[in-house]
Amino acid sequence: MDLDFILRANPDYIEDLYRQYQRDPAAVGADWAHFFAGFEIGADGRRPATPPISASQAERVIGIYDLIHTFRELGHLIADLNPLGGNLKEHPLLDLSQFAFAESDLDRTIQCNFRGHSETTLRELIAQLRATYCGTFAVEYMYISDKAQRDWLKERMEPSLNRPQLSDDDRRRIFDKLNVATGFEEFLGTKYVGQKRFSLEGAEALIPLLDVLIEDAGSAGVDETIMGMPHRG
Repeated sequence: MDLDFILRANPDYIEDLYRQYQRDPAAVGADWAHFFAGFEIGADGRRPATPPISASQAERVIGIYDLIHTFRELGHLIADLNPLGGNLKEHPLLDLSQFAFAESDLDRTIQCNFRGHSETTLRELIAQLRATYCGTFAVEYMYISDKAQRDWLKERMEPSLNRPQLSDDDRRRIFDKLNVATGFEEFLGTKYVGQKRFSLEGAEALIPLLDVLIEDAGSAGVDETIMGMPHRG
């Protein structure tokens, strides 16, 4: 379900739509009907008679989706990427006040669309968003114009909180490739002192990544892989 239509809306507009939905669920369109139905869970699956949501409630509903979207978009700005420290811990656009919440709301039970949750606390949601997008591995991908590509990445990162479960063999293979890459760099630096070269230093993780890409491409039927260097002149 594409939630961009929610992020572009305002509380008064949502409140009006909700009143229309209560009169006739078919009157608001499929996306909004599914959205409102998610907040009306009856014991027997039927929509209970509930009063219209207030403007403040609607603002919080939007805030939850906006919070998730913003962490996907900007979480990398406060990621723990520098082993020497100095990483930003907070960002003004990720502050709770930007989403109509305060510190007192952290233990509030909310409904959201992150990792298949139907219900969680705001505190737990933020903890999982930080683990996924602000850890030692960060991703910037929301600029991609193709929604299918964004969804493909999201569906592979969020269920595991961006910590894929690797087997012991996988870990040994990654370590071996990193070790070989580092050793080769040291050899070149010692053997060809002062010679101009394009160093791999600082990007050794590229080697196990290319190893996986090429191996998986071969398993998928790819016959030839061509790599090119960017021009640095």
